[in-house]
Amino acid sequence: AFSKKNFLTFCANYYFAACRKCKQFETNLIIKNSTSIFVENITLSYGQNNDGCNFAVLQCSNPTAREITIQWYGPSGTSIGETGAVHGTQKAIGLITCNENSQWISTEIGIIRIIETATCEYTR
Repeated sequence: AFSKKNFLTFCANYYFAACRKCKQFETNLIIKNSTSIFVENITLSYGQNNDGCNFAVLQCSNPTAREITIQWYGPSGTSIGETGAVHGTQKAIGLITCNENSQWISTEIGIIRIIETATCEYTR
């Protein structure tokens, strides 16, 4: 039988194990068909947060961009929002975290969304 302490340890280990198992995040899988929107490569950096869960920082930039954003897509390719450019630069930066279900999520503006892929789009 589990003691309360053993049960809590088991739950914590299960949670942390799952939030370390997100698959490598793939980018630029969905590209809009437009002559005025261009796609830029996204640089990914991975790490672990204070809770021991994996996170990924997405960055893209283009010196000729007039406006640049990271477009987020959820399950089934559903568009679920964007992260705007860093003011005064031609760069966009986004953060996603691996959750207890081994899914990448975004928590921007306090809303938790499952993220399947992202695309860096810009206009000139």
